[in-house]
Order: sequence, then C-alpha cells, then structure tokens
Amino acid sequence: MKKITLFVLVLFCNFSFAQKEKISIKQEINKIYSEFNKKNTELSKKHLEKYKGLKSKKLNDTENTAMDMSYKIDYRKYSEEIDPFIKSKIEKLKILLDKINEQNPLVGRTIIYVKDDPVETLSIESAKKSSFYTNFEFIGITKNEEIEFVKRVENIQKIRNDLVGNFDTSHFSDSDEMTLSVKISFILDEDGFVKRVRPTDTNNEEFAYFSALSLYEMNKKYEPSTYKGKPILSRYGLPVKMKFK
Repeated sequence: MKKITLFVLVLFCNFSFAQKEKISIKQEINKIYSEFNKKNTELSKKHLEKYKGLKSKKLNDTENTAMDMSYKIDYRKYSEEIDPFIKSKIEKLKILLDKINEQNPLVGRTIIYVKDDPVETLSIESAKKSSFYTNFEFIGITKNEEIEFVKRVENIQKIRNDLVGNFDTSHFSDSDEMTLSVKISFILDEDGFVKRVRPTDTNNEEFAYFSALSLYEMNKKYEPSTYKGKPILSRYGLPVKMKFK
C-alpha cells in the first residue's frame, strides 16, 4: 500500500458564506466518484481480472513473455475504454466547482494590495482587466502599512490545517504520479468565508479540482482581515502537494 503525504504551503496575495451550502459538496463528489468507480470496476473485470491469479503461478520464460504481451494488449484496451470516463469525471468536478463559485458571491468590494511590491502590483493590474472585478475598489498601501492585515497569517494557518484534516486522499491512492501538485487561489471575503476558489499551476487536473472543492467543502467561517478597523477582502494562494511513497 502506498504511503500518502499531503503538504499544504502558503502564499499571500494582499487582497482583502455565512449562507448555507446550496449544494451538498460531499454528496456530489461521492456521486461522481461512485459512478466512475462502478465503470472502472466493470472494465477492469472485462480486461484485467484474468491476470490476477497468473502472477502467483510459476511460469517458464516463454509463458511469462506470452503473458506480458497479452497483458499489454488488454491493458491498452482497458486504457482506451476508461479514458472517456476519466475525462468525464474531471469535467464533472470542474462543473461542480463552477456551480459552487456561482452560488456563493463575494461579500465586499474593497481590495487592498501592497503597491510597492512589483509582483503584487502586476497581479492587481491583471485582475483589474478582468470583468469580474469591474465594480471593485483597489487601494494600494505601502509595505509599512501591511501590518494592518493582522488576521492574514492567523487565517491562512487555520485554513491550511483545516484543509489537511478534511482532504480525502483515498481517491488518489492508485495514482501513477509520485507527486500531485496544485496552487489554489481563493478569496476570504468580509464575512469570513472562503469564496472564488480557483485551481492553477497543476500537474493533474483531477487533483486540482478535487483540492479546490475540498477547500469549499470545509464551509468554515474565519475572522476576516481588516484595514483601518474595517473588514476587507483578502486573496490567498495555497500550494498543495500530495506525495506517494
């Protein structure tokens, strides 16, 4: 059995639902994986089950060569038939995330950023071009003023720990990749709920959408960041890695 380790790192971006979930995220995720696992089991039995007992038998070189060739042919057939269902599973996870983002609008329209940080300023300029941020107010502050984001560090540590505790690694125990990774961007709004969750920079689409959904699934309220005593929107980047040993 593979040993699985989940790592969650933290990146800050200086941007600053109490409402009930309209969708049961866990139920929807379980439904998606249940449908896929049913089809996967069906195709595995069809193409690969006959090889399970053969590996424990003593075969001569000729028989081993023949079995290897036969297995490769059948595994290729299995891969070709399961591939559309893998793509469908990933697409369903994406659609579910889009739907949840849509159902949970941001509370607040004020975004604070460190204007003397060139990386952050570039990120803000890019955000301003997005139609999503049309009605948002962007306020630039200096690094010396950044001390007013007193809740940022506390919140991201709590969110990171909650995600690690909530993440269901069982769906990835059979992964062929040694390390799965994704950077999740999200906003903690003025009400203190995680919103607008987006996966980026990933080496595995399924892991990316599943990680983003897991963040939403926690449905926990945190104390929002403040600026001059008022709640603000805070945007974060959260790199997530899962290692298999």
